[in-house]
Amino acid sequence: MTVDTSTLVTRSQITITESDCSGCGTCLVICPKRAIVKGPVFLEWLSSACIFCDACIDLCPTGAISETRIN
Repeated sequence: MTVDTSTLVTRSQITITESDCSGCGTCLVICPKRAIVKGPVFLEWLSSACIFCDACIDLCPTGAISETRIN
């Protein structure tokens, strides 16, 4: 059996590391889909809204936001 890997969907997850976050709010402002929001305790990532443009990752001044590919 041969699997055509070009049709496989790659999923990703965004992680915001609380201990590295300065609370500057850049990610809240820069996200075009508002996929990062203030939660009751800390920031929350809304996977259903995220378009994985990586703006939050690229512009986070402390590197607190990362993306992990999940296949």
